[in-house]
Amino acid sequence: MLLFLMPSPPATAAGKLLEDVPHRQVVFTIPKRLRVYFRYDHTLMGDLAGCAWRALRFWVLACFDDEAAMPGAVGFIQTGANY
Repeated sequence: MLLFLMPSPPATAAGKLLEDVPHRQVVFTIPKRLRVYFRYDHTLMGDLAGCAWRALRFWVLACFDDEAAMPGAVGFIQTGANY
């Protein structure tokens, strides 16, 4: 078993650069019956990423009831060996 540990940032960087905000991980998946469409048309993956971002943004607005609330996101499309 491999274990990778990320070093914590220096105290000066953590105090000056990083905000103390809560973090969440959100995972979007595609049902197996729909994956065949993405296998043959890779341009759909970009559309899918945009839909996921809009869904996340809508969820944040609904939960926090604040128009200024803006989630930060880092997205990756993982296709596995099938594509």
